[in-house]
Parts: sequence; C-alpha cells; structure tokens
Amino acid sequence: MERSTLFAALFSLIAMSSGCSTSKTVPCGACASTFLDVALWTKGGGTVALDSLGKGGDSSLIIFTPGFREIDLVCGKMPDYQKDTDILLCCEAAFTGELREEFSHDNIAGNHVSSGVFHEGYECPDNTGYFVYDGKAWSFALSGRIPQDKPLRAGFSQNMIISEGKVQPRFRDRLPDGRYYFRALCSLEGMLCVIESAKEIRYAEFVDLLSSAGVENALYMDMGSGWNYSWFRRKSGQDVTIIHPWIEKCKYTTNWIVFR
Repeated sequence: MERSTLFAALFSLIAMSSGCSTSKTVPCGACASTFLDVALWTKGGGTVALDSLGKGGDSSLIIFTPGFREIDLVCGKMPDYQKDTDILLCCEAAFTGELREEFSHDNIAGNHVSSGVFHEGYECPDNTGYFVYDGKAWSFALSGRIPQDKPLRAGFSQNMIISEGKVQPRFRDRLPDGRYYFRALCSLEGMLCVIESAKEIRYAEFVDLLSSAGVENALYMDMGSGWNYSWFRRKSGQDVTIIHPWIEKCKYTTNWIVFR
C-alpha cells in the first residue's frame, strides 16, 4: 500500500471513531487489514492504542492497549456505552455457565472480584489461571483460584494460555478444530492489553501467534457469537467503536472487564 493511501485510510477511520454518530460497528478483520503495523492512537491516560501485527495487509492480531486509571469486573448488566462514557474498553471476561434469564454470581466460572467484593462462581476445570488488580498494580498467576488474603479491586479466573512466556496445555485441543475469533487479556512488553485474532482462525494458530509476538502472559477471554460483543472508544467521553455487533444471545452474558 502506498504511504498516501495508508494515511488516507487512517484518517478515514479516525473520523469514523470521533464523528457525530454515537457508535460505529467495525469487524476486527476490517480494522486489521487497514491498520497494518501502524499505531493509530497514542498510548496514554484516557486513551486506547490500537495496533496490529502482520505484514502486507495480512494482519493476524489486533492489540488494544488502554491507558487506564482503573480496572473493574462488572457483573450482571453490561455497561451502557451511551451512559458510561468514561469506560475506554469493555469486553467479556470469565466463562458463563448456563443461559439464564436472571443473573447470579454462581453462573460465572470460578471465584471473581467485582468492585472490591469477592464472589464464588461455579467450579470450572478449564480455569488454570487468573488476573487481579488491587487498585494500583495488576498481575497474572497460574492458579485456578484467586486467593483472598489481600484486598483486590477486580479479578477473574480463566484458562491460562501463556504464563511467564511459556505456552500452557491447550484446553481447546479436545474440542472441534473450527475457525473462530479468539481473544485474550495479555501482558506484552510490560503493558496490559487485550489481543484478538483479526479473523477467524484455529485456536492452535491463535496460541502460536501470541507466543511468536512475545506475549509474556495470556489469559483466555470468553468469546463466541454474542459473547464477542465488545466496544472501545479512542478517548474517554468520545464516541465508541463496536468491535462485534450485539445479538439476542448477548442478554445471557454475565461479566465484563472494563478499563476507565
């Protein structure tokens, strides 16, 4: 792609994210094929940096790096992007057990922390790691349960894909080898970020891509049709970009990690 063409595409997407309308829906593959290896938004407080890995227009991973001041796990009702204008990034985190009309914490896989309160979820053998945030620092650990020996602001349990640079056993190997979008909460070069496949790929490919990118830690995030609905905004208070569209099944989702 010529440099002038690339920058024209970038400015077009900037206008799309900060225009007059409330939101725009952008499939991840479309974002990645346009952004290539260029960082669109500067990392910093109150912003989200959007980068991608891949060359020649064939980007494989999209990296969302929020410049946050706070992290929380919201449970029960998904934040409203029209009202919660200080949220930079919002996406599903832990597994949901059953499709229930009414919310209860025991329908979330593993113990978790929401707004500083510990909750017990259902036992999930696939949970091999967790992420926690104490209001100042965040961390990952290779353990199926979050310890309750110190105050925490937010945390959830999930399957640990990569721990301290080492790929862990692939829990999806026993499942049908289809092509899907995948997403993980990661640490990359010491930065906390959410990384998603730019297109539908096999799970083994996603793991290999994360490892090749040098991801230090990667915790799986619940996906699938309905569960992949998520959104971000380039800057606090501005309009949002919806990554995957809302569908009827979204009403069964139960928990979301949010960055403010």
